[in-house]
Amino acid sequence: MLKRVAFTLIITSLINSAVLLLSGTALAASSCKDIKNLKLDHAVITSTSMVSKGPAPKIAGIGGGTQNEMPQPDLPAHCRVEIDLTPTTDSMIKMELWLPVENWNRKFMGVGNGFFAGSIQGMMFDMPEALRLGYATAGTDTGHQEQGGEWAIGHPEKMIDFAYRSTHEMTLKAKEIIKAFYNRDGVLFDIVRIAFNDPKLDWRKFDLDRDMPLINKAVGYVDAVDPDLSRFKASNGKLLFAHGWSDTGITPETTIWYYESVLEKMGKDQGDWVRLFLVPGMGHCGGGHGVNSMDSIGILEQWVEKGVAPDQIMGYGKDGLTRPLCPYPKYAEYKGTGDLKDKDRWQCVEPAKRK
Repeated sequence: MLKRVAFTLIITSLINSAVLLLSGTALAASSCKDIKNLKLDHAVITSTSMVSKGPAPKIAGIGGGTQNEMPQPDLPAHCRVEIDLTPTTDSMIKMELWLPVENWNRKFMGVGNGFFAGSIQGMMFDMPEALRLGYATAGTDTGHQEQGGEWAIGHPEKMIDFAYRSTHEMTLKAKEIIKAFYNRDGVLFDIVRIAFNDPKLDWRKFDLDRDMPLINKAVGYVDAVDPDLSRFKASNGKLLFAHGWSDTGITPETTIWYYESVLEKMGKDQGDWVRLFLVPGMGHCGGGHGVNSMDSIGILEQWVEKGVAPDQIMGYGKDGLTRPLCPYPKYAEYKGTGDLKDKDRWQCVEPAKRK
């Protein structure tokens, strides 16, 4: 259930720490083709192709749906690189890296996944948005190509890939390729059966007091629950949490619990590097009937690069809905008059003012 926490930590950590200040300008198609000859440790570049400016590809997402329910701007021309990562003999991590051929902002953004992953979900939303903003951007399937949890039974190395190694390997290889490319021109997770390595185990016989310690011992590394983020803070990292109140996959109370545990461990006044925003009406990582999108990339850029911490974030929804999102524990309160969809009819207030 805490996979969402791990996912959030991975995403925001990558956005902050994987910024690369490399040189580069517009590249010819031959440069993209030549990237395929690059030799990488425990990885093979399987395909490179120049993609002309045009619509984003339609890709099956969580639950079999597709993105692009609303018209989206075209993707800029880019070099598409497909890589197989094999850090162990039992690993097979599918990765994609998109390299803008013009107007690169000299930065890299790695994106993550939700639920079981099993596909490069970042290609649906996060990678297209990052590419439009000038980022080189990459994502993985976390090391398996199947839905559900069967892939993990009997494959402890694949579990490690899923937990954290796929993201780490993606970042390392992306940095290598980016440097080579631009320098040429100058959730219901079946954790019980996996932990006990038994695909026929009857989960209805699970005993929390008896079995949970065994699960923690076997696969506890999947959870990101350590509240001591002092090393991340010391590296000048910025951590932006966002969780939808209408998330039916993972309860938002889990993220609140983790955020509060960080404050309890490190002190109450940590707003200069970590903030939590709860999003009314948003589902799991997006969607929903309320606010369902925000400029998280722009917010992080301002915070990381200019030191401007977000006092509020503007959220957007269907039919012209706009609503300010407030840093927890503040919340948006309706002023009492005017259009409920109008951002100016709402203000961030402390919980003590609730009537």
